Amino acid sequence: MVKETERFLPDILSVVEATGGIVNFNDAFLVALQRAGEIDDVVSFDQGLDAAAGFRRIS
Repeated sequence: MVKETERFLPDILSVVEATGGIVNFNDAFLVALQRAGEIDDVVSFDQGLDAAAGFRRIS
């Protein structure tokens, strides 16, 4: 079985690159999961996540 981080690696790296590194690897993983429909809105006070286009964050 492929680990989820391996499966989403291209998407994760794309988010990190698109945000100029504002969104780190772990947060980019959340973005990739949400974009793939694997998770719903994320509860977080991390405003850096707002740099990821379309990311839905509840604060």
